Amino acid sequence: MASIMEKTRAYAGGPTLNICFAYTARYDMAGAVCEVAKMVRAGEVRGEEVTEETIGACLATGYARGGERGAPYPQLLVRTSGETRLSDFLLWETADAVLAFYPVLWPDLTMWDFVRLLLEYQAQCDGRKKGLMRRGICEQGKGEAWTAGSEGLEDKGVAGQFEKSREEYFEAIRGYRGEAKDSQRT
Repeated sequence: MASIMEKTRAYAGGPTLNICFAYTARYDMAGAVCEVAKMVRAGEVRGEEVTEETIGACLATGYARGGERGAPYPQLLVRTSGETRLSDFLLWETADAVLAFYPVLWPDLTMWDFVRLLLEYQAQCDGRKKGLMRRGICEQGKGEAWTAGSEGLEDKGVAGQFEKSREEYFEAIRGYRGEAKDSQRT
């Protein structure tokens, strides 16, 4: 893994895909703290200068391990399978992310599910941002968990309209398939 990171260090274009094998956030954070301790012992940084940015830079996704720039923090974390826990995954990096708990298993996630997640994410972000701005709080707030279909999104708004259109689309397909079978019989 280290040789792959070294060979791709200069890559500076396009999106980044992180693949985490045998990853736990607690192990990653412990490693980052150990790295910071080494930096303090080596005199590279004074103990009172250590900030959360210093620790974040030493995470597996941080710039101290990944070259000039670290991996961007996720804005949306989707937990599939219906579980409502994070399973020790990217805990530091997702502090400000929107968390979506979706009842579908990852291999069964369809394009329609993905589009719905993005629409609900967009609605969640728009609502959060307006509320925070109205209260005079910073532009980006702390992440809030939501469950697919929560807060009435299932019944109203863009996500609800999308769901209705999706159901009509599949109903039309089922009707078309039924007509095709009937015409084959005659």
